[in-house]
Amino acid sequence: TLHKETNQLISGSVDGIKFREVAEPATCAATVKEHYGTVLCLLVCHTGHVISGSRDCQIKIWDPMGHCIGTLEQHTDAVQVLIECGTFVISGSNDGSIKIWDPVHWICLKTIRSCSGSIKALCCVQNELNGLKLVSGGYDRKVRVWNTDGWVCEHVLHGHQSGVTALCVYANGNNFASTSNDDTVRLWDAGTWECLSTLYGHTETVWTICEVDRWLISGSGDGTLRVWDPDTGECEAVVQANEQPVSTLLAVDGGGLGNDKGLVSGSWDSSIAFWGLVEADRADQ
Repeated sequence: TLHKETNQLISGSVDGIKFREVAEPATCAATVKEHYGTVLCLLVCHTGHVISGSRDCQIKIWDPMGHCIGTLEQHTDAVQVLIECGTFVISGSNDGSIKIWDPVHWICLKTIRSCSGSIKALCCVQNELNGLKLVSGGYDRKVRVWNTDGWVCEHVLHGHQSGVTALCVYANGNNFASTSNDDTVRLWDAGTWECLSTLYGHTETVWTICEVDRWLISGSGDGTLRVWDPDTGECEAVVQANEQPVSTLLAVDGGGLGNDKGLVSGSWDSSIAFWGLVEADRADQ
């Protein structure tokens, strides 16, 4: 994740959490190892705090200098995903629960018990038609839509043939994308909740997806990045990024990485790669 206030790139893995200066990403400024298990997810909260989730079932709260200032221990299995939704921080876990947190006092305000088993993916969509909604994905192959008033499930979306691994909002909150162990990407209308299209091309699990400029970029167990035009569903480019799976993607907009828009990818081979966005006419030159 990227901390824009401190201009730091923050990554988590089996070896802890690393803080890197964006201007010199190859140099690690600090490493912290408070978790007892692999760090699976990170979030920079609107309060400026860094939030981490781990296989040790814990959520930890860090100040921007990398000092741990709190630990939340209400999950009973690995914490897979952390997001912000409105003024709340939301966590999803392998224990099948979604927890809604107050990011000021760090109190759990609500626990949602999903029927999906492990919660792997969360995103928050907001548009004029439906307002603010929480979307979750799990290993039962379903995508669920929750209202943010009483945190009640309003819709269950079917289509994936295996577990849902990631969710990504695009088109200014009007649509979102889901990825899966079935090797596909699905695009959904966040107004009607209908599936717009299914994107084929990856040959192994699609682990991650993000929006960069007008494209969606997905990363897979086949080691590739695929660049999709969400309007047509066409794959515009395929990049062999790693020999090992691409497990995470982060869109960056400026931030000192040397490009107006770009991408950071992380892989199971423990590498972090930085990608610049090049328009097709420039690429031809």
